[in-house]
Amino acid sequence: MRKGLIRTLPWLVAAVVTTAQPVLATDAIDQTLGNITGWAQGLLISLGVLGFVLGGAFFIFDHTIGGQERGKQFMVGSVGGVVLGLLAGPVVRLFAGFVAH
Repeated sequence: MRKGLIRTLPWLVAAVVTTAQPVLATDAIDQTLGNITGWAQGLLISLGVLGFVLGGAFFIFDHTIGGQERGKQFMVGSVGGVVLGLLAGPVVRLFAGFVAH
């Protein structure tokens, strides 16, 4: 009984590993891309909102010409960061679709 189990077990393990490995690798890659995209979205959107608030403060409270221009630049850049953060997920899925096919 033990000899049969010892002979059968490596074949069984090899069969399970070779059949399940591509599925597990695909799931792991999708999960990793999803996690990285989520982190990037969170950072870009939160920093964009913070930058927009700081730009608004510069624009309102700095009564010099240079301060108001700096505030406008902060706000425009922050809107760009928020848009980039919102588009991060679809862009990654688009490129992942190109790579998969």
